[in-house]
Amino acid sequence: MDVDIARRGIDSLGWKIDRWLIGGVLVAGIKIFTDSAADLPSDLVAHYDIGVVPLLVSQEDRVFADGRDLTHAEFYQLLAESKQLPTTSQPSPQDFIEAYTPYLEQGQTVISINLSSGLSGTVESALIAQTSLGDLAKNRLHVVDSLAASVGEGLLVCLAADLAEQGKSAEEVVAAVRAARARLMHLFTLDTMENLVKGGRISRAKATLGGLLNIKPILWIDEQGKIDSLDKVRGRKKSLRQLVSRCQAEAKGDKYPYLGVCHANCLDEASEVVRQLQQALPNATVVVGQIGAAIGTHTGQGCIAIFYFR
Repeated sequence: MDVDIARRGIDSLGWKIDRWLIGGVLVAGIKIFTDSAADLPSDLVAHYDIGVVPLLVSQEDRVFADGRDLTHAEFYQLLAESKQLPTTSQPSPQDFIEAYTPYLEQGQTVISINLSSGLSGTVESALIAQTSLGDLAKNRLHVVDSLAASVGEGLLVCLAADLAEQGKSAEEVVAAVRAARARLMHLFTLDTMENLVKGGRISRAKATLGGLLNIKPILWIDEQGKIDSLDKVRGRKKSLRQLVSRCQAEAKGDKYPYLGVCHANCLDEASEVVRQLQQALPNATVVVGQIGAAIGTHTGQGCIAIFYFR
C-alpha cells in the first residue's frame, strides 16, 4: 500500500494516540475493536490502538487469518494463480471472546464495530460472544453493525476512536457511530464482477453488464448493508471519474470532513483518485487503505472504492 499517502492522512487527522494513552492505560476506559474487513492501514490501527479480529480465508486445505497469515501481495498472487476462488468466513464467537475478555476483565468498556450484517455473519458472531460473556459484558460491551465494509467501516471505527479520545461516554460514541453510518456512502467500481458472482454477492444477470461493450458498473452498499448496482459507464477511466465527481457533488464536510479510498492491488489508479479528491475537496482528510483478503476475495483485483458522508 502507499504508506506515504496513508501517513499523510493520519498526521492530518490530528488524532494522536499519545493523547489517548497515559502509562499504557486508556484514559476514556474504552477499547475500540473492529475486524480485518475494515482495511485500515496499519499506521492508523497503531495510532488508535484498535483491536482487529481477523476474518478467515480458505484456499483448498489451507486456512489463513486475514491480515496476519497473508500479506496483501501474497494474497493477490494467490488469487491470480488459483483456479478456484478462495472462500471467506467470519471470526468465530470464541475469537471475539478471546479478543474482548482481557479488556473487560480490566474494567474497560469495549465497542466493537463490525462488517455489515448484509455481507457477513461477523456481527452475529460478535453478538453470540457478547451473550456468552454474560455479566462480564453487561453494559460494557457494545456491538455495532456498521452496515459498511472496507474503509467505509474503517471511517466509522476512526470516528469512534476520536470520540473516545475526547472523553465521550460509550453510549455517546455508539449513538454517534449509528448516526454517521446513515450518512455514509460507498461507491466502488470493478474491473470484473466475476468474483462477486462466484461468491454469491450479486446475480449473474447483473454481472453481465460489466462484460458488455466494456461497461463498468458503479456499485454501492445500500441502507441494508448489501451490494447493489447504482449506475454503469463505458470504460475504466470514466468509471473512476464517476466516483470522483459523485463524491465531489455529494460529500458534506460540515460534520464529517473525512473521505476514504481503498484499492485492490491497483495503487497507481488509487493514488490518482486520491490526488483528484484532494484537489476537489482540499479541506477533507483522506484515509487510504488497501483491500485485504476478506473483501478482495469477492471484488477481485482492480476494485477501487470511495467513501464519504452525505
